[in-house]
Amino acid sequence: MRKPLAVAGLLALLLGLACEPPRSAKPIGTPAKLDPRALGLWSARMDDGDTGYLEIAAHEGGADLLLFASNSDGVMTLHYDAAPADVGGVHYLNLREKRMASGFSDKFELGADYIFVKYGITKSGTLELWYMDDEVAKKAIEAGTLAGTTGPDFVRITDEPPKILEMIAKAKPDDLWVKLAPKFQRVKPGKLPGPAK
Repeated sequence: MRKPLAVAGLLALLLGLACEPPRSAKPIGTPAKLDPRALGLWSARMDDGDTGYLEIAAHEGGADLLLFASNSDGVMTLHYDAAPADVGGVHYLNLREKRMASGFSDKFELGADYIFVKYGITKSGTLELWYMDDEVAKKAIEAGTLAGTTGPDFVRITDEPPKILEMIAKAKPDDLWVKLAPKFQRVKPGKLPGPAK
């Protein structure tokens, strides 16, 4: 179900409180190095006027992606392991939820499924993110051209990566990818984090 989202929506999306992107049992693309320009702290203005932050830090074999924002209910945080990949020159992140094994611990458990996110850096230096719309995958599964399961609130792909890439190649980009807005602006070193303009 297509639902254009701002940063607040992104947090709700990844928390499962809004229309979720399809989840996949397997990642897509050829493993690649993360574009180094994506590393660091980013900020974006949310719908309610608050500021959300995105931290991307490299680790061996991938990156950590941390989303956090505050509102009247407190601070919301989401932590993902990001496996960078390329498909025909397009940059993707295969995201898996990352959570502490127990309480205060330096050990983490990774979720079983992946979420596909497309990313890019604009000429002006802002970070853009797109998530996969679940409707295209749902239709492919229901038509029998892609293996997976669907329900009222979820779409899970169980097919092999080549079949997923085939679906991506056949779909119209504007139908398949939903851009997250507004753009993320880099927080400059030594500056207190502030709202994106």
